Amino acid sequence: HGVISIGALGGLITNGCNFSKAFPGLGRRRGVTLNVCFAVPFYREWMLLLGMVSANKTTLKKVLHRGESLLLVPGGAAEALYAQP
Repeated sequence: HGVISIGALGGLITNGCNFSKAFPGLGRRRGVTLNVCFAVPFYREWMLLLGMVSANKTTLKKVLHRGESLLLVPGGAAEALYAQP
């Protein structure tokens, strides 16, 4: 995750790459993160400020039913070990 997800969030969630012009009508975009991120004081508020949502089925369904889009970065630490420079 790390650099890959930070780049995706910076470019797509904040509209840094004019995503809304390239894909009009997709509605608000939300980043998805682990539930544990919302359990850490102050970090939770930062995640909410960025518009992040919890990666659980109920929350994701609610966000999609509201017409918003989700940004998922699949994989994790184990998969990162397969990366080659």
